Amino acid sequence: MQVPQSMGSASPLSPSAIYQLALNAGFSGTDAVTAAAIAMAESAGNPGAQGDYGNPVAGQYNAFGLWQINTGENPEFVGANLDDPQTNASAAYQLYSAAGGFSPWSTYNSGAYQPFVAQVTTAIGSAGVSVAPVLAGINFSSPAVQTGVLVAAAALGAFILADFVLD
Repeated sequence: MQVPQSMGSASPLSPSAIYQLALNAGFSGTDAVTAAAIAMAESAGNPGAQGDYGNPVAGQYNAFGLWQINTGENPEFVGANLDDPQTNASAAYQLYSAAGGFSPWSTYNSGAYQPFVAQVTTAIGSAGVSVAPVLAGINFSSPAVQTGVLVAAAALGAFILADFVLD
């Protein structure tokens, strides 16, 4: 996946907001976490992201939104408002369902989404969502996930320490 070349005017969404979009679209359990991590890897959380394929010199892109839905490969989404976060999440769920998994996303196939798994898990845990079922499905043997978990644990520890010191 190429980094999106044109980022539109939308503000990036938080990992917990993207997780909620994934749930609303139909993803569940660890697949909702994986979907949110893929969106972070694909678009940096920017619902207006545009990239991949097309002709970037002429400003023509074929991949849009949080999950970088490629309209060149998926013409059924031509004309859909893929800049709308929930529309994009629903399109992602349709592609996921049709493929029987996350194989349509290069960031999944390459593992580039994995560092975002801990970020999403930490964000939804901070939002009061139970992460126990999510953690049960994560492959912690992956070096990228291990690094992400260490970073998330350090951030959580710093938050707890700061809260303790400031109280």
